Amino acid sequence: MKRERPNLIFRKTESNSFTLIVLLNAIEQKGIDKKFDIRLVSSHKDLINSVSSKKENIILFSFMTHHAPDIINQVKSIRNKFGDDPVLIAGGPHPKGDPDSTMRMGFDIVSTGDGEATLPRILEDILENGDSVRSSFYPDKIDDIETSFPISIYTPMMSPLEITRGCFYRCTYCQTGGAKPIHRSISSAREYLEELVKRDYLFRVGFINPSGFEYGASGPGRTDKHEIEKLLRMFKQRGIRHLEYGIFPSELRPNTIEPDLLDLIVKYCSNKKIAIGGQSGSDHILRKMRRGHTKEDVIRSCALSREADLVPYVDFIIGYPDETEEDTLETIEFARELNLKFNARTQMHFFLPLAGTPLYGKDPAFLSKKVIRRLEKYVKDGVCTDWWKQGISISKKIVEMKRNQES
Repeated sequence: MKRERPNLIFRKTESNSFTLIVLLNAIEQKGIDKKFDIRLVSSHKDLINSVSSKKENIILFSFMTHHAPDIINQVKSIRNKFGDDPVLIAGGPHPKGDPDSTMRMGFDIVSTGDGEATLPRILEDILENGDSVRSSFYPDKIDDIETSFPISIYTPMMSPLEITRGCFYRCTYCQTGGAKPIHRSISSAREYLEELVKRDYLFRVGFINPSGFEYGASGPGRTDKHEIEKLLRMFKQRGIRHLEYGIFPSELRPNTIEPDLLDLIVKYCSNKKIAIGGQSGSDHILRKMRRGHTKEDVIRSCALSREADLVPYVDFIIGYPDETEEDTLETIEFARELNLKFNARTQMHFFLPLAGTPLYGKDPAFLSKKVIRRLEKYVKDGVCTDWWKQGISISKKIVEMKRNQES
């Protein structure tokens, strides 16, 4: 009797939509997708309704640490309703950073490597070995990103292209750094571009890179202008109408920003703003963060941006562990200074203790009433965003989750 194809259910969220397309592409390349009924669901209710009592069900979650408290509740709900029937797979930054506690959330399989390598193997093992693969870790890591593409027949969405994986720096709060960066080759980027042309998708292209001006670089701060220009020129000449670089989901480090590199954005790209990772207005905190740049570098990068007619959007983090009120106020006033001098906008984040970092589960610094009043004023004045408000709540949930897991 022919085996009925299992359900393969992807739990889609705003934060993992880029990732899921790459994972779908990986199983398409292996031909494994034809062995499953694939569904992408965007809510917990739809996920529950997608589970079938007449066939096997496999549910995939890809998530970051700030989503983990909610994921715990979703997994409990699934287990309460369906018992052990669905095979639950976890991947993404949080499972990679804290695989043991992820397994204890109620998952059967945890991927601690790059999903393009692990997911096809996991699915093949499930088809061949069934329940014997439960309680398994899959640590495989691919050597490059040459065949990783954000294109899938299961969704019309076109995600930004990842051109660098990893980071030269080891910032204490970040999950990206630690491993030597791997850069996508121009020939691999061309393969992606030709697929866009074939699909007549020439409207918008963006890139994923934790340090945009270090694409192709052999070491920290060793920017490669020619490689970046080769990439941007290739996409522009093929008719991409809105080409974006140095903006979300990428960022530019202040110590890499130079006039000739900004000129490339002006020449080839449509974005009129750039994202700069300032992170703190205190040199003392920047050293603790291991950022590898100074406050003066941030000022210089904003000045150069304005000279290039680009608006700087600067990311800052407040509430860093052991940060004093004086440190926090220095960052807030620095944001105001950049706004007045360079018309810079500030994305004001609150510290999140992420899995896999030296600060995982650490208490953030308390924000005094004086600090909050100053922040509220500058939000009204248009100096900064109020993202820090949501960050306080998320940070608290992460700390509580970590303590509950350890008790």
